[in-house]
Amino acid sequence: MAGSRTVFSTPWFEIKSTGGKGDDAYYTFRSPDSVMVLPITQDGRVLVVRQWRLARNRVTTELPAGGMDADERPEQAARRELLEETGYGGGTFTPLGLGGFALQRDESNLHLFLAEGVEPLSKPEAGIEVVALTWAEFRESALANGYEDLVGVSAVLFAVWRGLLPPQIFSPA
Repeated sequence: MAGSRTVFSTPWFEIKSTGGKGDDAYYTFRSPDSVMVLPITQDGRVLVVRQWRLARNRVTTELPAGGMDADERPEQAARRELLEETGYGGGTFTPLGLGGFALQRDESNLHLFLAEGVEPLSKPEAGIEVVALTWAEFRESALANGYEDLVGVSAVLFAVWRGLLPPQIFSPA
């Protein structure tokens, strides 16, 4: 961003200021671009991960996701993150969209992917529980706030809009 300066930096993110002081200061957040995967198993179930999130002070349920390494293409990162977090791999990966989290502050990009026909290849990362849900279970969890990662829900919507998933997945069982 033109005219900005880094005011705080870690290996994972930095905060920039566009100038001004006090109430006139405006800050933005920058981290490496990231990926999120909507994985569908060979038998049509949605894979979600349950893991402890310090920022929420609880275990959350979400789609596999993570940061991209500097030398990775988005699909490479999506395949790596899916394998690391779930132990699943293979399948067909289709890009769903590119966007951001908090557009008013976050400069980073998020690449969404649909991964169809994934299968277990190894063990998931330590501390992560992998759960295979039916579409009805996924929907019920989201509506009951048991699945609170709203960007993951947008991945489902993009997949339906692109004709990759049937709209019936939104219907009650």
